Amino acid sequence: MGRELGRGTVLVEQRREAPSTAAEILAEMAAIRVRTVGPDGLDATGERTAYSDADCVVLTPATATGTWEERVRAAKSMTPPRPVVVVVAETVPGLAERALRLGVDGYVNLAADAPADLRTAVGDAISTVRRRRQSMLADHAGDPMYLLDGDNRLVACNRAACELLGERESALVGRSFGEFVALNAVDHLEEQSPDGEQDGVTVDVNVRPTAGESVPCELSVTPIPTGAEARELAVAVARDMAERRRATAALEAKNDRLEEFASLVAHDLRNPLSIAIGRLEVVGDEYESDHLDAIDDAHRRIEDIIANLLSLARTGSVEGGTTAVSVEQIAADAWDSVETGDATLDIAFEHRITANASRLQQLFENLFRNAVEHTEGTPAVSIGPVEAVQTSTRRVEGVEPAGFYVADDGPGIPAENRASVFDYGESDSDAGNGFGLAIVRDIVTEHEWDIHVTTSATGGAAFEITGTSIATAGR
Repeated sequence: MGRELGRGTVLVEQRREAPSTAAEILAEMAAIRVRTVGPDGLDATGERTAYSDADCVVLTPATATGTWEERVRAAKSMTPPRPVVVVVAETVPGLAERALRLGVDGYVNLAADAPADLRTAVGDAISTVRRRRQSMLADHAGDPMYLLDGDNRLVACNRAACELLGERESALVGRSFGEFVALNAVDHLEEQSPDGEQDGVTVDVNVRPTAGESVPCELSVTPIPTGAEARELAVAVARDMAERRRATAALEAKNDRLEEFASLVAHDLRNPLSIAIGRLEVVGDEYESDHLDAIDDAHRRIEDIIANLLSLARTGSVEGGTTAVSVEQIAADAWDSVETGDATLDIAFEHRITANASRLQQLFENLFRNAVEHTEGTPAVSIGPVEAVQTSTRRVEGVEPAGFYVADDGPGIPAENRASVFDYGESDSDAGNGFGLAIVRDIVTEHEWDIHVTTSATGGAAFEITGTSIATAGR
């Protein structure tokens, strides 16, 4: 069961034969939501509420000993421990002492204490558990976090903050943050927000630990309203910029090497390609053959791929951008550029989508090649809207498809292998090199589409590409 955002949940456990007034008293608190259950944990409707769903547990025992003690231990064994408040309607000899020995967070005797005492005890208990949660969150945060008072002094800090400064929290609390950062973070926050509207500021600083060299950090300071007349608290989060700069430099060096490699490959490919194109022109002057046109188309396709390779390496995108293109036409062109033998292609997708034509053709070429390489006999490849390959759903007329699929009638891809088929170097075919489907995934990612593998209607492999933007119907 979930909690209402911003409201604490109090679980009041009471004996059904003697309902307590604790729930009625607590119901007057607007900041909490009260649920009452019996000793078995069930409410009046039979729904069970677990201690993990509560911010505070209120028990109403009638004797000094009993099963209520087990429930205190259960609440205290949780992470973080749930606070427990014990409420009695009259004095029970020995119960208060026993409850306090068990570590309850409050004990209220309504025969002697005012109803406001119960509300205070529960409110304090909820605040305590919320502080524990916040402390757990801060301690497990990867970035150093510092809580500062209005005088720029350290009030608390998480584990990462202690590691950065090289001191235990007990040795840091009370010291000026200015010992470690040449900046009064609180004053800087107020200076940047003269109108009093403080949303937080971010500044580059050097953090000086007690030992070792300074660490360049990005410091984000955010105010924490206290509602008191004293100056507000502030939380400062430091992010190590040295590591980020090292990572950025490493990435830039890697990209430079990639561009250099792509340029070398393109250069080494273009030389023999230019010779092949020139020789083909000479042969074309002497002979006539349809095969010569196919060879010329293949040469032009190689030139396009080389241009895309260089563009991707240098700018991260391909030349030409995206336009409204015909899936049917590009798939047909891709089919003609791949050695498919006796395989057949059926296209049942008439929509135009927004894509880079050259890269989309490369996607189809790799998927077609994958189908032919993994299917014996005469492969049958099909393209259609994604809904058509989903046997569990019906296609609704007039509704644009979410994308398209490329399916075959081969052996399919086992479920346990589907996550790895897009990895570079992954191939279970002697004819494959492990790059085809990895390139397909990259093209899908470039277009901000999604792709996943499923089973085709004939038991083969089906690649569903979704997230495409439908342009217009027709070619």
